[in-house]
Amino acid sequence: MRDSDIPRDVGDAGLGEQMTVRFTVQTNGRATDCGIEQSSGNARLDEATCRAIERRYRFRPALDEDDQPMAITVVEDHRWHRHED
Repeated sequence: MRDSDIPRDVGDAGLGEQMTVRFTVQTNGRATDCGIEQSSGNARLDEATCRAIERRYRFRPALDEDDQPMAITVVEDHRWHRHED
């Protein structure tokens, strides 16, 4: 994810705070159905995180016992930090 994914109007609110997201990795490797399990404390930053995950994340799909792609749910923690140039 990039600094440009952080909405300008959030300032530093929520940056550095841990958030937990849950999303589905579909059989085509795309992330969908993102939701917030634990908020960063800033709803705009939470929304931007899910938008970025659904737009940018790509995975190799999980495989079932017959080596066929299958959808899975992923839960992971995130923290936003601005990168200094």
